Amino acid sequence: MANAVRGAGSGRDRDSGAQRTALAFVEFLTSLPGEREILINGSVLSVWARLYTSAAMLRRCPCLPVLEQAILSAKPRPAIPNYNQLSHPRHHSPGAGHKRAGQRGHRGASPRAHLDYPKRLTRRTHNTKEVATMVWRLDRADPRTLTAVAAVAVVALAVAGCSSSSSSTSNQVAASAKQTIVFATAGLGTEGTATKAAITGFEKLHPNITVSILNLSSNSTVAQQQEEHYFLAGSSTPDVVYTDVIWPPTFARSGWLANLNKFHPTASQFFPGQWATAQYNGGVYAIPWFINAEGLYYRTDLIKTPPTTISQLVTDAKQAMATDHSLKEGLAFEGANYEGSVTAFQSFGAQIGASNLSNINTPANVSALTFMYDAIHTYKIAPSAATAWQEPNVQAAWQAGQAPFALNWPYLFQLSEAKGSSLAGKTGWIPFPSSAPQASLGGDDLAINAKSTHQAAAYEFIQYLDSPAAQDHRAITAGDPPAVKAGYNSALYTAAPYYRQEQAVYAVVTPRPVTPVYPQISAQLQPMISSVLSGQQTPKAALAATAPTVAQIYQTAK
Repeated sequence: MANAVRGAGSGRDRDSGAQRTALAFVEFLTSLPGEREILINGSVLSVWARLYTSAAMLRRCPCLPVLEQAILSAKPRPAIPNYNQLSHPRHHSPGAGHKRAGQRGHRGASPRAHLDYPKRLTRRTHNTKEVATMVWRLDRADPRTLTAVAAVAVVALAVAGCSSSSSSTSNQVAASAKQTIVFATAGLGTEGTATKAAITGFEKLHPNITVSILNLSSNSTVAQQQEEHYFLAGSSTPDVVYTDVIWPPTFARSGWLANLNKFHPTASQFFPGQWATAQYNGGVYAIPWFINAEGLYYRTDLIKTPPTTISQLVTDAKQAMATDHSLKEGLAFEGANYEGSVTAFQSFGAQIGASNLSNINTPANVSALTFMYDAIHTYKIAPSAATAWQEPNVQAAWQAGQAPFALNWPYLFQLSEAKGSSLAGKTGWIPFPSSAPQASLGGDDLAINAKSTHQAAAYEFIQYLDSPAAQDHRAITAGDPPAVKAGYNSALYTAAPYYRQEQAVYAVVTPRPVTPVYPQISAQLQPMISSVLSGQQTPKAALAATAPTVAQIYQTAK
């Protein structure tokens, strides 16, 4: 018996020794040096947050900001015993359609609204071949699939992304050669029709070049992830990609976009604010396609003279509500905890450009945030529901005739002036009347894949899309305002007179921070604004608490 006990004791000792060895190995693998090596080799993502912002690591692996964003957006599955049963429901409840509003700068309720398209489609329409359609059904997808969209496409290809950031400088095909280029874009409805018309026109002028469309999701967040999927894989296609104006710095930092300085683009033909979004670290990595700006709509039948100060706006809104009892609010704006609240904050006068990020706790920012709070709680010209409003809510309030003022984007002007609209002939649009008027910039740019071997033809295509004729056609048929100044001409004004007013807003467009770490900065600003509008913090306290984190994040981009 004694021997048996001793034998059992020796087994426990051996087990204990093995456990200590295993624990030491685990501690080594999860140590900062160990995880640094694993991350560099591309095997497994690290749990050490500091590795994703380390300057040395960013030099070794430029795609780290993308990986970090994917990790931050991931959500755990329920930690409950019966999760396996819950994760396989028999039925999926159909959801409402989704707007393309993951990143601001798109036309809230544009024709890209409903996602009801197949995952992959190959067809030919009017000589334009659509090589693929990448669309996820957000309203019917398993939540685990949505997490995978953010993580799997990014993480599984991390090695390729970190090792393939150099531009394709060899094997370039001349623009005069017969070739096919692939254009990744996200236009549905009238926008998709306008894009196909432009391609048809381009191919007539360049019969040797065929343009194939790669349809991306109409949800901009998913579309960005889809483009990253190709970039991380080191794919040479798509050759031309559309980008939201806030994407180019992040893409350029990762080495995914070709530097277009070699084509000598002319900066003066574009609005300065949007041109700034195309630049990164001395290079030009995108070309403006169409512009978007957030301005103040006002009812010209109720507001005879547009306000030039915030106090005048408040007075006018109160008087209009007192005079016309059909008005439910004096000012409609987006205050939900999402990117739209950041653009509203900026349009109301906040100074959040890259040069301001070292300290956002400034009087101008306190003033802008205070107005957003006061509009709801003190002046009571905005409804309490505005704390959850996005662009479609603002649009609905404006089009229903419920507000004399509304903050929104250019697409609403076209809808207001459309045949049969009760607001036709009664709509004005100006920059928000802060002490130094500015309009938060949205819109789309065009860029060329750094791995593309058809860069010359791709740039020819971009130039055609930015020709005044193509710009005017898109503005008239799809409502996308020209990014090219020459597009604002008699032909445009004859077909759509309301574009005359829009230039005043575009003249003061101000981009959100042009930095590759903007997504992380926005992730700090959104809950900060929400906490103030809901009354959880004062504007001063919220800015004081958020400013150090924003400054720290911005430092990682330098």
